Amino acid sequence: MKTLLATVIRTVLFTSTAQAATFVDTREALNPNDFLDWSELVEVPEDLVGPPLPTLPNPFSATSPGGLNLNVSIPAGEFARIDQTPFFPGAFDVGDALLFTGLGNLGPLTITFDTPVFGVGTQIQSDPIEIFDYIATIEAFDSLGNSLGSFERPGVSQINAGGGVIFTGVFDSSGDIKTLVLNAKEEGVDVPFAINALSIRSVPISVPEPSVILGLLVIGTGSIVSRLRGLPKNN
Repeated sequence: MKTLLATVIRTVLFTSTAQAATFVDTREALNPNDFLDWSELVEVPEDLVGPPLPTLPNPFSATSPGGLNLNVSIPAGEFARIDQTPFFPGAFDVGDALLFTGLGNLGPLTITFDTPVFGVGTQIQSDPIEIFDYIATIEAFDSLGNSLGSFERPGVSQINAGGGVIFTGVFDSSGDIKTLVLNAKEEGVDVPFAINALSIRSVPISVPEPSVILGLLVIGTGSIVSRLRGLPKNN
């Protein structure tokens, strides 16, 4: 019975600490407490309606209003900055400050946080090369480089401002999202894409006190012990 009890306790501890990221499909559901607006990095002329576009180096670093430092990179080329207008470049809300992988520059786009976070997400739209249907992908990695989960969401790339751009986000209740990888694909092929403001959840939504967690564990274990004592002994 001692061996069985030890196994049960190990199982309770494992299930109470094991975590995996979950997909978040709206900014509101992420419940962010911090953000990064790309307009704070590079200003875009109000009359800009096409190339040449203001650029950002690859990679570049930024700091959120909440003091979170992060690094952003793509495989090759420079980033471009665009603001959504009524006619250019996509279906984001007018005035949205966008970070663009750049003309001809493919994803993925990688964001690495100096301090791991609980959740992060953004709206993402492809720059269509041949077709307008695309798949947005998002994957989160922990501090050890282990994947916390990879998710996909289909979208349609439109050019009418305010037409709705899909949101892709992830949440990890352990607060160990160290790296975020975003991408857009058309028929399985990487394509350029743009994202708007990055929403960040850097603090837990609700975390029980350690004494509460221990109390729940003791109660659960005590209940299991009581049940085990009621089992017939093996001869």
